Amino acid sequence: MTRARAHQAGFSLVEAMVALALLGMVSSASVLIFSNFLSSGDSQQRRLDKLTNMVHARSLLADDLAHAIVRPHGLASEPAVFEGNDKQTCFLTFARRAAAAAQYDNARSDIESVSYCLSEGRLVRRSFAYPDAAIDTKKREFALLAGVDGVETRFHNGDEWLDSWFIGHTNGRFYGAQTTLPPLVKVSWQNYSHVFRLPVEVK
Repeated sequence: MTRARAHQAGFSLVEAMVALALLGMVSSASVLIFSNFLSSGDSQQRRLDKLTNMVHARSLLADDLAHAIVRPHGLASEPAVFEGNDKQTCFLTFARRAAAAAQYDNARSDIESVSYCLSEGRLVRRSFAYPDAAIDTKKREFALLAGVDGVETRFHNGDEWLDSWFIGHTNGRFYGAQTTLPPLVKVSWQNYSHVFRLPVEVK
């Protein structure tokens, strides 16, 4: 009778302590696994966001360059037509035919001035609603990518890649090393290179 009661008494103190220790180990392992799972999910989401922004930046740049035109623009008395030089903060500046929405909005010009700049580690697109921008002309600016250490640009003249491209305009005449748009522009950032084709412009 005494032996039966001893079996019905439950766990001993040592058994309870061992069980609690095992439970603590399992709980700690579960928390660690769950934490790693969440960290992995956050990391994947950041990589996905970065890739999405990269694709968006490339698509926007491709659309802008595909609609580039030989047209003076800017604030200077001798405005540029096309400027490309990665030694400058704004490594690409040119005029483009505006988005299709301009056809239905009388307040917008069908040509706009566009610049791509590197500002505080961000790839930024700037644009003016009108190509001949004055001081009070409304400017639109938004960041496409963050964490960009540098940008490299190259311009193909049909035979070779050049480090820069410049077309100027004064007194109704074009001047500079080039007088036409480059057939191809290559822009590289974050170990990615993107080649864009420009339209053949008939002046």
